[in-house]
Amino acid sequence: MDAPTLSRTYYSTWDDGSGNLEVIMQSTPTSTDPQHIDHAQIMFHQHNRSILVGAPSDMENVVNLTSPIHETWLEGLQGLASFEQTMAGQAILAHIHSTPYLPEYLQNYYINAVLSEAQDSARIAASREHRAVRMVFHLNISVIMMFDDDYDSSAEDGEDAAAGYVEMDAAMGLGDAGVDAVTANVEEDASSEVEAMAGSDAAQPVDLEAVEVVGGLSPEAIANHLTVDNFMGADPETCAICLQNIAGGTPVGWLPCAHVYHPYCIADWLKRSGTCPICRLQLPDIGGN
Repeated sequence: MDAPTLSRTYYSTWDDGSGNLEVIMQSTPTSTDPQHIDHAQIMFHQHNRSILVGAPSDMENVVNLTSPIHETWLEGLQGLASFEQTMAGQAILAHIHSTPYLPEYLQNYYINAVLSEAQDSARIAASREHRAVRMVFHLNISVIMMFDDDYDSSAEDGEDAAAGYVEMDAAMGLGDAGVDAVTANVEEDASSEVEAMAGSDAAQPVDLEAVEVVGGLSPEAIANHLTVDNFMGADPETCAICLQNIAGGTPVGWLPCAHVYHPYCIADWLKRSGTCPICRLQLPDIGGN
């Protein structure tokens, strides 16, 4: 076969859930679409679900914690070697970093897997002398929660999906084996893509220690307020969070107030504070608690 499809799976569990990242890669000597030659098509799909333990039989026991994510980019092949600098890489890293209930060490695990796979794809394509690459990332997160008697079953799925849930504590004795057993029956589905809001202009350095923190945002709210795009400014700007330069042509994250940051930096910030670090615009927690 001229262009075999390569596939890898990264599976992990923690006390309250499990995660599965499937990576599919295919390279070809050329492409039927001239625009795809010397480029990589990157697709990212993510589903964050809650599995409710102890729910009444007339209730759904699997609900979406956030809206499913389905995004596609076209990047230059050379960009795969430094994937974290591309628009696709920055957006994927921001999505993983804002995944609800996913422990930080597993966020890093999946982020490192994405970067490693992108670099491997660049190396494989070069060794085959192929000029077109297609990569697909499927990330599925399942969180085990106990049913809460105060749960309002009339709430719409996705509107306040975690309202009637409490995280499964390790003391419940479910453990990794129990998580595996519950998540084994979860089927994938597809839904609407996450919408984003656009902005413009750039930020100046700010003393973040002096900024008042006003509650973090839900992942769905971050996805709605944050737009990832290439920075087209002629002069480098400074990310007010990490104080590193933002060069022209590199990915940035825009807020509705028109301030701009590195996507990874601002996604992490919004998990802890629902305000812009510079102007302190308070962003509504769409889909949050």
